[in-house]
Order: sequence, then C-alpha cells, then structure tokens
Amino acid sequence: MMYKTAYKRLLGHEGGYTNHPADRGGETYKGVARNFHPHWHGWDLIDSYKNDGSDFPACLADDEILDEFIQDFYKDFYWDELKLDNFPSGFGDLQYELFDTAVNMGWRRSAKLLQRSLNILNRDGRLTSDIKVDGLVGNKTLAVVDKYKKESYYLFKLFVLLKAKIYIDILEHNPSQEAFARGWINRITLNKN
Repeated sequence: MMYKTAYKRLLGHEGGYTNHPADRGGETYKGVARNFHPHWHGWDLIDSYKNDGSDFPACLADDEILDEFIQDFYKDFYWDELKLDNFPSGFGDLQYELFDTAVNMGWRRSAKLLQRSLNILNRDGRLTSDIKVDGLVGNKTLAVVDKYKKESYYLFKLFVLLKAKIYIDILEHNPSQEAFARGWINRITLNKN
C-alpha cells in the first residue's frame, strides 16, 4: 500500500478540528493532538486563524499548507517509523491497520501489536522463532512478516482483534472515554478489503 492511499483512507477516521474536554490529547486537528505533539508546525497556523477573525474552524479545511503539514507529519512520525514502505507485497490491509493504529494509539504500540501477533501465530516456533516485542520495526520483524505470506489473513485478523481489545480495556476501565467508543469501533476493520 502506498502512503498517499493510506493517508486518504485515514482521513475517513480523522475529522477536522476538535477540542473535546474528555480527549486526553486536548485540542486536535485531523488526529494530531496538541497535548502529545505541541511542536507540530500546524499549531502556529491554526492559532493564527483563531486570532485573525477567520471563520474558525471552517477556514482550516481549505488551507493547502496545513494539509501538507498533516501529510508530512503522518508520513514522518507514523508511516516511516513503522517502515511501512519496506513491507513485503501482499500486506496492504495490514499496513493500513498498522498506520491507523499508530495514529490513534502511537507507533510503538502498533509495532508491539504486530510483533505479538507474529509470535502468537508462529505455530509454537515452527513457522518462525519468537521475536522481541520491543515496538521497533526493523529488519528482523520485516523478515518474519514475509514468512506469513500464506497466512496474511490470520495475521491481519489477530492484529485487529488485539487492537479491539485495547479499546475495550480502555472503555471498561475509564468511563470518561466512552464518548469516543463509536469512533474507535469504526476503526475496527472486520474484513480485509
């Protein structure tokens, strides 16, 4: 899967500007949370719109520079951190799920879910040895992914199930996050495309 395709698909989950009081990320634009990424270049531009009397936040949708900032941010801090351009062919749906999960939960957590999935499905070490669940996608993780070409469906499904479990755990243990339940459920892909 190419980055541009994944980015366009991601925007189906990431809306425009929000500032929900229960969101731990605080002020958010297209999924970039100010509390977690206060130094992102787009915040200066967004702040200038807030202060200049523009039709805020509607004015943000037409800003091409802001859109470029978002695309570059997601590519640099999520797609590239997961080395998704280096994935073997035939794993497009998994690449997208890794990317979407990284944006919503952090790239290290996304990588750890992949590594856990690989270890769970390794047929008790007969398909491949367990790999370290360190949240870093390197050559070893990519080589192990390649061994799952015939089992890509199971790898994809297990990854999605582990992702869903995290959402369920958050919702059960922190009722303040229930405001986000429907959006998180929409991020659970039940079928490969």
